[in-house]
Amino acid sequence: MLIASFSSKMAGWLADPMRRRMMLLVSPVVVLGIALAGFYAWHAPALKTVPVRLGTITFIVSGNGKVAALEQVDVSAKVSGLVTELTAKEGDQVRVGQVLVRLDDQELQARVRQAGSAAEEARSTIDVAQVQVAQAKNHLDRTQKLFAGGVVPRAEFDDARNQADLRAAQLRTANAAHRQALATLEYVRTQLNNTVVRAPMAGLVITKHHERGTVVQPGEPLYTLADSARPIVRAEVDESDAGKIQMGMPVVITSDAFPGLKMSSTIQKIAWRVGRKRIRSDNPAEINDVKVLEAEIPLEPDPRLRIGMAMDVKINTGQRDKALLIPRSAVVRRGPDLLVSVLNGKVMEERPVQIGGFEGQVVEVLNGLKPGELVVVGKE
Repeated sequence: MLIASFSSKMAGWLADPMRRRMMLLVSPVVVLGIALAGFYAWHAPALKTVPVRLGTITFIVSGNGKVAALEQVDVSAKVSGLVTELTAKEGDQVRVGQVLVRLDDQELQARVRQAGSAAEEARSTIDVAQVQVAQAKNHLDRTQKLFAGGVVPRAEFDDARNQADLRAAQLRTANAAHRQALATLEYVRTQLNNTVVRAPMAGLVITKHHERGTVVQPGEPLYTLADSARPIVRAEVDESDAGKIQMGMPVVITSDAFPGLKMSSTIQKIAWRVGRKRIRSDNPAEINDVKVLEAEIPLEPDPRLRIGMAMDVKINTGQRDKALLIPRSAVVRRGPDLLVSVLNGKVMEERPVQIGGFEGQVVEVLNGLKPGELVVVGKE
C-alpha cells in the first residue's frame, strides 16, 4: 500500500517536464560519485604494521672526533735571530736531537770572542793581584819585626799593614771580576749554542711555521712535531651523554674519508671538565654553541691516518636483553608527547609511549606497548 502510494506520488512529481530534466542531469553525477567511492574504498592503501618484539638492544653514544698524537710539541728557538737553514719539511720523520733549524750566529760568535778575551784579562788581573798580595805580606812581616825591635815607628808598621789589607781586597775584587767574566762567557756560549735548534723528541713534522730568511723571536714556533707512533682520537661527546661513558668502554671508529676503515678500541681517558665544542663539521645547520666532554681513544698506527682527520665515534655503553623493540619510524611526536599507532583488529588507536635507547633504526619502548601488538609504520 505504501509502495503504491510512493509510486503514485513519484509519477506525479515526474509529470512536470522541469523535474524530469533535473532528474536526468543529477542521476549520472550520483552514479559517478557512488562508483568513485567504491573504487577508492576498494583500492585504498593497506596499513603496514610490525609486531612489537622482544630483543637485545645495544646502547650507543655517538660523537665526533679528530685524529691527534698522544704527544705533540711546538719546537721553538730560545734566542731571536735570522733563520738561515731549515732542515726538515712537513711529513718528514725526525729523530730526537736532530738539527732542525740554524739561526744566524755571526754576532754571537763575536760576543763569545769578546767575552773570552775579557775572561783572560780578568785572569791576568788575578795573577798581578796575587803577586802584589805576596809582596805586601812580605813587607808587612819585615816591618812588624822591625817595629817589635823598635827600629821603625808605629806609623810605618800601620802603613805596611794597611797596604797588605788593600792588596788582599784587590785580589778578592779580581777574583769576583774573573767569575763574572766566566759567567758572561758561559752565557754567550749558551746563546750561541741556542742558534742551533734540535728536535726534542722523535716524531712526524706536521707543521713548518717559517721559511729561510725570516726573523724569529724566542718561543715562536718553528716546527710542530707529533708522536706518530702513538695516534689517538680526541672525541667530543654531548654533555647529556657524559654520565653514560666510562674508561675502558669499547669504541668503534670510522671515517668518511675511508669507507672501509673500521677500527676498534677502548676509552683511555676522559676529561675532568666539560668544555665548549671545538670540532666543527661541514654542516651549516649544526649547533656549535654546546657543551661537550672530551674522551681520548688510542689507535693502532695506520698509514692512512692523518693528524686532524675527522672520525666518527660510537661508544658501546651497554646492552639490555628482553627489551621491547619497534622501528623508529613507528614513533611520531605531537607536541610534548611521543605516540605510536596500534592496530587492534580493524581499529587503529594512537597510544602514548615512553622511549628508552636507540640502536640504528630500532627503538626501545619502556612503557605503553606489549609484545606482539601491531604498530603502524606506514602504508603499503
